[in-house]
Amino acid sequence: MRWQEIAALAALLVIACGGGSSTTTSSAEQLPALKNPVTITFWHAMHGGSQKPTITQLADQFNSSQSLVKVNLVDQVDYPTLLSKTVASIAAGQPPTAAQCYTGWADQYNKKKALADITQFINAKDGFSQGDLKDFFAPMLNDGKLNGKQYTIPFNKSVYVLYYNEEMFKEAGLPAPPKNWDEFVTDAKKLATYNFTSPQTRSQDGKHWGTDFSQNQSYENLWESQVVENGGTLVNGDKTKTAFNSSAGRQSIQMWADLVKSGVAHRVSGFDDEADLGSKHIGMMVNTIAGYSFVKKSVGDGFMLKTALVPAGTKSQGVEMAGTNVCTFSKATPDEQHGAFLWTKFLTSKQSTELWSEKTGYMPVRQSAAQDMKTTFYNSNPDGPNIQTAVTQLPRAFSGPPLAVWDESMSDILIELVNIVDGKKSDSQGLSDAAKKADDLLANG
Repeated sequence: MRWQEIAALAALLVIACGGGSSTTTSSAEQLPALKNPVTITFWHAMHGGSQKPTITQLADQFNSSQSLVKVNLVDQVDYPTLLSKTVASIAAGQPPTAAQCYTGWADQYNKKKALADITQFINAKDGFSQGDLKDFFAPMLNDGKLNGKQYTIPFNKSVYVLYYNEEMFKEAGLPAPPKNWDEFVTDAKKLATYNFTSPQTRSQDGKHWGTDFSQNQSYENLWESQVVENGGTLVNGDKTKTAFNSSAGRQSIQMWADLVKSGVAHRVSGFDDEADLGSKHIGMMVNTIAGYSFVKKSVGDGFMLKTALVPAGTKSQGVEMAGTNVCTFSKATPDEQHGAFLWTKFLTSKQSTELWSEKTGYMPVRQSAAQDMKTTFYNSNPDGPNIQTAVTQLPRAFSGPPLAVWDESMSDILIELVNIVDGKKSDSQGLSDAAKKADDLLANG
């Protein structure tokens, strides 16, 4: 995700993103501020790179800033573990007080009546002001709604950006990163066939490709973005059946299949795309801004790393938003739920989200933080412009289907996308098989 002039960006974000929640409570019904001390447990998956030390720093700051709420962090290492343990804890009747969750997970938890409705805490005496609610980026805040109700609050949000080796582009005669997917294909072909010679552009073994396609869930998310950019949709209007087995869906994955078949894209797995970019085996790749610190570590001082907006499709330029929100569980006592909200309020405050963004590469969830970071970080830190790309792209961001079974569907879809890219199935057969699996889940989930 890649993201320019303070007033322009501020105006763009305010106009394009708008703000806030319309949920209000009369003063007669307003919940008083929390009075009783509580200890809460927060499960998270912020384990890698700078994520764990930063969330630990924020928890320490919160605990030392007041005496009513003590938060205990529990690191669940990764998202699959976090999900499986949370589901198991709900089944056992012993969930944490609060946890990170995707909107699809929240829908799943809500169907089990395990989620707390946080409206009363949002509107409490020590809740969010209307100014707070308007300060959140609207696409992020709206991502936390189920059936129009605010069940979760955005925390670690990211979008996709194009990462590229600026020296490779210059040496190959490419003046700028691609603006659309047709240019992406053309540039990838040029990068794959050019004879690079400088230390900043030539890999140690002399091998190189234009880009990568990885068997990694991020590439399924990227394909979802491309489907929408090419005029398609992922599910039908009432979210009961898939709609991605369309010309837009086929066009979006066939592009990658053609690039791999022709040797322009390197077919890899996991996070090998980050390693390929760092070792100068590829000139560009698309990944989330949340991975910036990992990509930066892979690149080191090898070349000038740059980011740009994700290329546009035939109909629009958009990108699916990634990252999680904070949800609170109904099994907790009312005071514990209130305490969890106060932790969430601190975690998403201007100062906290600013620190989180600067340390990890995730986007700030508040507009005021993004504007402040223009002078405190984006314009003064070498990595600032690269990270700012994500915020610039935010007005074009959208959320995936907020369905309990969609995460499971995405795993099935990825398998079929890989089958298409590897030449094991045609685009129509692979997407037909993916749609059947996903439709079965939608019907029975």
